[in-house]
Amino acid sequence: MIYLLRHGQTEFNLQGRYQGWSDSPLTAEGRRQALACGKLLERHDKPRMLWVSPLPRARETARLIAQVIPGISIREDDRLREVSLGEWEGKTRAEIAVESPSLRKLHPGGRWVFHAPAGESQEAVLGRIGSVLADAAREPTVALVSHGLVGRMMRGLHAGLPLTEALRLEAPQDAIFRLLPDGRIDRLSVREAEPPPGELPVLPLEEDAGTLPSLFDRPKDLGQLRATGQATGHEGAVENRERSASQGEGKG
Repeated sequence: MIYLLRHGQTEFNLQGRYQGWSDSPLTAEGRRQALACGKLLERHDKPRMLWVSPLPRARETARLIAQVIPGISIREDDRLREVSLGEWEGKTRAEIAVESPSLRKLHPGGRWVFHAPAGESQEAVLGRIGSVLADAAREPTVALVSHGLVGRMMRGLHAGLPLTEALRLEAPQDAIFRLLPDGRIDRLSVREAEPPPGELPVLPLEEDAGTLPSLFDRPKDLGQLRATGQATGHEGAVENRERSASQGEGKG
């Protein structure tokens, strides 16, 4: 069983800045989200392993989860880090548009995010997340702490969604996704583990900064990547589609 979650809210999330491989600290709300996710994991399965992106915001989220689940082992895995945006990291969408006004015309459909100076290619991202999912599937139970864009793509790979559909999935910071062996995905909300008044408050999170409209001009079945060995070996049709975000753009 695989549990997948995003790190807690960060300062850059609040400011609408792209993080990529750079970092910014968790906010007070982000720390509350991490602790609440730990309580939710403890309630459902108490996983003994936590694989985490090496980026500080993800490591801090994992550290807070470990406070709630004593004895859980934490292992950093570079394959879980966010998509690198190179020289655009720390900038807003508007700032990037000023620097590269023709970018979206040259790379329509959202593909511009894979054309950042010194950034990461889509092939590199798909290769590493397919690999980590395949390894996680061999474990009895493991929780993965990752990021917004990469988390969407991992859920899409698991469920066999077209990339365009996967990249429209929500990327909340107050929920956990349970990846079932048959390709289905359950969404678990921290509100299930919300404590009584006087204990840890779980504040409502505003609509996620959003999702990319598409990273590709046309749909590409992520299931095809499995057949070529670039993704996981999970099988099964999608029975329950995850909820999609309606607008905006994710910031890691």
